[in-house]
Amino acid sequence: MSPPRDDDARLLTQAVLRAVMDARWRCEDLISRKSISAAPDLLRGNAGELAFSGAARDQLLGLALLAAARDVERPGVVSEMDTASLLAELRCEPIERLAVRSAALESAPAASGGPAHIAAAIEDRLRAERRSPTALAEALRGEARLQELLWDNPCLPCSDGARLLMLFAAPKLLERAADLRTGRAAAMKAAPARAARADRPARIHRPWLGLLPEGWLLVASAALAAAATGLLAEG
Repeated sequence: MSPPRDDDARLLTQAVLRAVMDARWRCEDLISRKSISAAPDLLRGNAGELAFSGAARDQLLGLALLAAARDVERPGVVSEMDTASLLAELRCEPIERLAVRSAALESAPAASGGPAHIAAAIEDRLRAERRSPTALAEALRGEARLQELLWDNPCLPCSDGARLLMLFAAPKLLERAADLRTGRAAAMKAAPARAARADRPARIHRPWLGLLPEGWLLVASAALAAAATGLLAEG
């Protein structure tokens, strides 16, 4: 993982806040459609499915869903499903991360193509928000950093395979961000040339006119007049 940056805390806080909001909505939706007694098991089942995802945001959502399940089971108790509580739950010691890294890297490697699929799925989510190419590239870099921050966090209930997908999807996201920036730079470079071509006056090419002898129009007109006179005379 690359060294921590000053904006890592802000990035992680925003991601956790979004996960909490999503978990609350899912919890309320389940309770409205099912019985409240069934909600905890359903929430845990959803979290269990997300534990196999290679997207960092899915892992955060799974963590928030587990907190939601505990809240539903203990009405009246202070909620555990809030941003501060989940951020505190994600705190861990560097030595704990090292142990998780060793276990994940010694496990079976991530399936070929898996990280690319994860990166593509994350990009699709971001594109659904109708971002500009510049904003999309910036968001992809943020997602790559989030993957780096969380793949080896022991507090996430994910498998080693999911951790490897998170790790190896990060460079794929950075590649896509670079592609978008390169494409935008090429488009900006080509724009002046297209504008210059559009400003040029239209040219009408008559390549065959220059090959005709001088006075060809008068001769042709006379010939057509004679032919028309002959036709009238025959009529």
